[in-house]
Amino acid sequence: MKRYLVLAMLIALLWVLSGCFVSPDPTLEPLEITSNEVPFGTAQPLPTLEPTPTPVPTPSPTPDTWQNSDQSTWQDWAKDVLPTSTPRTVATIAPNASSWQTSSSDYNAGYPVLRLGSTGSDVADLQARLTELRYYSGVIDGKYAAGTQQAVAEFQEKNGLTADGIAGRQTQDLLYSSSAQAKVIAAGSDAATEGYILLKEGASGIEVRKLQARLAELGYYSGGTDGLYGSSTTDAVKAFQRANGLSSDGQAGVQTQTKLYSANAIYASSPVTTADPNAARTLTLGMTGNDVYALQQRLIELRYLNGVPDGVFGEETQTALKAFQKNNGLTVDGNAGSSTQKRLYGSA
Repeated sequence: MKRYLVLAMLIALLWVLSGCFVSPDPTLEPLEITSNEVPFGTAQPLPTLEPTPTPVPTPSPTPDTWQNSDQSTWQDWAKDVLPTSTPRTVATIAPNASSWQTSSSDYNAGYPVLRLGSTGSDVADLQARLTELRYYSGVIDGKYAAGTQQAVAEFQEKNGLTADGIAGRQTQDLLYSSSAQAKVIAAGSDAATEGYILLKEGASGIEVRKLQARLAELGYYSGGTDGLYGSSTTDAVKAFQRANGLSSDGQAGVQTQTKLYSANAIYASSPVTTADPNAARTLTLGMTGNDVYALQQRLIELRYLNGVPDGVFGEETQTALKAFQKNNGLTVDGNAGSSTQKRLYGSA
């Protein structure tokens, strides 16, 4: 009985399933598939998309100072790379310079490299030294012009340096040393005419000292050879000019100096009394020089004057000198004459 029941159930299931069959659409062509063909075409590979690179901002440069000691970027920090310190800027070789090594060594030595176009007190010092050595005859104006450049080149050539007209360390080291060779000027030669510079009241330096010494030798000058072209030097030059048939203007130009240093210079008919190149001059208010400096230094030692000596005879120096004269029984006039200086430097 159970067998008949199971069979009946199977027949009923088949009948139900047969009702779900869908007959094919006669309007459609049957799908034909061959062994070498893939249904619905061949699959195309998908395109690979590349990521758009993100631009990395370039850091702007920062001044090279001790505060900015980190040159690293964010990539370095990401790689655990420690930042490196910024090296200090090193001076580079100045263009067209051949008589020195590097501008940094010149700067560290205290000598700025001076060249055509430079200005300032360093140039003025350079011109003054070149004037003393008779290479430069122009105005000491602190401007490195063609005349200064020519004088430097001439000095370099005379002293065995590269004659490039640039005053670097090597040139200035030698220029300001005692071994610097001065320009040799022979009396009566063309070089003498070119080498003499105009000396007049207010001038100072080695050339004035030489002038004073020569005038004293010829009996026209009795003051000290202090290198200061004052009124007494002017008077001596005038006397020499009159005796030698020159225009007596009191200025020592080329003509005057050529005659003065020549072998046929005429001696003074009545030599000035006590014509001694080392004689002390009378120091008065407003005067300047090494002898004024020595006077102030002595007054400071004796506690009549306070401060630092500067070589300028001012009111404070005059007041201190008067106090010294009063305490030592001298005429209190504030002028340092021979008697005052003799007592001043001889007192304990």
